[in-house]
Amino acid sequence: MSLIRNVLAKVGLSDRRKNARVLAHGLDVSYWTGLEQKQVKIKDISTTGLYMLTSDRWLPGAPVQLILEKRGVFEKESQPQVRLRARCARLGDDGVGLTFIEEPARASEWSKSMDIAAELFADSHPVRLFRAAKAFFFLLRVCPSAEVQVLQLIAGLNCEKAERTIDICVQAEELLTARPPRTDSGLLPNLVLRILEDGSKASEKEVQQCWAGLLASSCLHEMQDSSLRLAALLSKLDRDHVAILSAACVRAIRGGWRAGSEFASVLYCSADEIRKIAGIRNLVAIERNLNHLHHLGLLGKTERPMGCAQLDEVNITPTSLGLKLYVRCGGQMDISPAVECSSLEMAS
Repeated sequence: MSLIRNVLAKVGLSDRRKNARVLAHGLDVSYWTGLEQKQVKIKDISTTGLYMLTSDRWLPGAPVQLILEKRGVFEKESQPQVRLRARCARLGDDGVGLTFIEEPARASEWSKSMDIAAELFADSHPVRLFRAAKAFFFLLRVCPSAEVQVLQLIAGLNCEKAERTIDICVQAEELLTARPPRTDSGLLPNLVLRILEDGSKASEKEVQQCWAGLLASSCLHEMQDSSLRLAALLSKLDRDHVAILSAACVRAIRGGWRAGSEFASVLYCSADEIRKIAGIRNLVAIERNLNHLHHLGLLGKTERPMGCAQLDEVNITPTSLGLKLYVRCGGQMDISPAVECSSLEMAS
């Protein structure tokens, strides 16, 4: 019995293999030509590659970035999609054959990932199948020792939570596109399981993005105990906490914060500003969020005005720990110009 069948048997999944063919009906594929995003038709697709109808030509082995998308009923309708790195395998009279296996040496890992995805997400739309395969392919690379535990975790989740774990892995992998993860001993299984399990409980996209960022930055970080401590903190935050902390850190970075130094002055913002940042009007609820962030050691303390006066301004000075959590949840290791420019898109 193969390794994949052993793993699937351990998590109680069926022992059947999926047909290598994938239905191309209802699928769109596009790629970047260097000038535009070009959408073309798929002639044939399987779990390992596709043949698309195009007049463009690449040299065999050349990398191609693809976007596979579920075709919508309406032209402007947003549909699920997956980004796949491929390479040119052959040229035809009417198109190009591409393989999804960018690194031939890892062909067996991709096949295994597709088998797992097909078993866990039987009868799913091809886009979901490829997203799941991409997630497992990433996990097999960064934490091969957690393979069985990860499958057990995902197999035990409901559909919604399982989808969130897949999204977290896919986002983490895409954050690492330009920065390959360490390939020495891999991530600690308990860290990966903690991120996936707690991340699956996050219903808000903003918080899911934080879990993806933490997973990505953990792949670059040697001190994984630090990642575990940050995961414990992140598990205590919701969308409103993330919005406030992100806005505070963006202001601190723009103000010239440097890692390891004390901020020269306290950062304040008005009541109206904090309402916009938090996305809620209730100042009492906002004050609870500020106090929560302060008690976690992520934000400075906002002093209550005397008597029953309403808050006119709040303290949003991040602590060193708050900045560290913000940066790591953006998939980065330290405060850099890249962090300032992107601002993680979480404060907007």
